[in-house]
Amino acid sequence: MNKTTEDQKMLIRSAAPEMRRVLSIKQSANDFSALVDKVSSKYGFQLISTPQAGFYKEAFLASRFAPLRNATHVWLGDDPPDFWLTIDSQDYSFEATEVLRPNRKRDLELREVHETGSQMDPAENWLTVSENVHLVAEAIERKNKSKYSGVFGLLVYLNTGFIKHESGREIAASEIMEALRKMRFSTPFQEIWLALHTYCERIG
Repeated sequence: MNKTTEDQKMLIRSAAPEMRRVLSIKQSANDFSALVDKVSSKYGFQLISTPQAGFYKEAFLASRFAPLRNATHVWLGDDPPDFWLTIDSQDYSFEATEVLRPNRKRDLELREVHETGSQMDPAENWLTVSENVHLVAEAIERKNKSKYSGVFGLLVYLNTGFIKHESGREIAASEIMEALRKMRFSTPFQEIWLALHTYCERIG
C-alpha cells in the first residue's frame, strides 16, 4: 500500500465519526444524497475498504433507494436498522444487504477504475439468471434473525456485474424478479425490495 493510500485511509478513519453523526440526522432526501456524493468525491474508493466507514455503503444504498420510493427524508439508523425513509409522512426502517459475485473484490475493482479510468468484466465472470436468484435467496435467508424483528423492510442490492442472458440486461432483470416473487422467504420483514442496475422492485 503506498503512502498516499494509507494517508487517505487515516483521514477517513479520523473523519468517520463525524460523517456517521451527520448522516444519522433526519434530513431531506436531496440533502442526504448530496452529502453522500460529497463524501464519495472527497475520499474515493478507499471508503469501501476502511472498516470505520462501513456505514457508507448503507448510506449510499439509502440515497439511491430513496428517490425510487419517493421518500422525502432519509437518515442512517442504529444498525439495526441500517437506515430510515420517510414516505407519505410515515417513517419506515430498512435493513440493507449487498449481493456480490463470489470472490469478487469490489475495492480492487474501484481502485482499477480510479487508476485507469476503466474496468473490465470478462464474459467468463458473468453469472446466469438462476445463479443470481440463488445468491439473492441466500442473502435474504441470512437476514432471518430475531434482531431484525422490529425492522420494516429489507433492501437487497444485487451487484454481481453483467448477467449472462442472450436477450440482454432488461429481460434478465425481469426474469430474476419473477423467479424471486415465486419463492417464499421466512424473514421478519414486512417488505423485501430488490435493486439492480436502475431497477428497484418489491419481491416480497
